[in-house]
Amino acid sequence: MDTKIKLPYRKKNYNKVGFELKLFIIDQIHNGRISVNYAAKKYDISRATIQY
Repeated sequence: MDTKIKLPYRKKNYNKVGFELKLFIIDQIHNGRISVNYAAKKYDISRATIQY
């Protein structure tokens, strides 16, 4: 029986985001300028950080 050893996956580190930047990003998402996925990549933050 083949058993594969799973290596631990390293969690990606994200930058800390200030409250004003969160509001700015959420405003852009609400206005339809950017998507949540694009904002997460652009500002190097997790999608959970900008959930509203």
